[in-house]
Amino acid sequence: DGVTYSFGIFYDEFLAYFEEDKSKTSWILSALVGVTLCSGPLSSSLVNKYGCRPVTIAGSILASFCLIISTFAQNVTFLIFTIGIGAGIGFGLIYLPAIVSVTTYFEKKDH
Repeated sequence: DGVTYSFGIFYDEFLAYFEEDKSKTSWILSALVGVTLCSGPLSSSLVNKYGCRPVTIAGSILASFCLIISTFAQNVTFLIFTIGIGAGIGFGLIYLPAIVSVTTYFEKKDH
């Protein structure tokens, strides 16, 4: 969530560095948020099959890898794919298990 919520700082830098228009550059964050939230069905099926911990670890590895390779970007389109789609799927694999883990913890403690 930290990357998503603080993306405005990166957005300004991307505008200046790549000299693209605002509408194309804004697709990076739009894809990131959209893919993160739309990857819920994929994440939930993986959590049901493998559990929260492995899915969260896989998501963090994927998101980290995509954020690292995004440092080699030569254009905004590359960032849309690496940060928007790649890191978005990784964040989605982290987001849902985090919610499920907390719910599961309190259900166990309630009984």
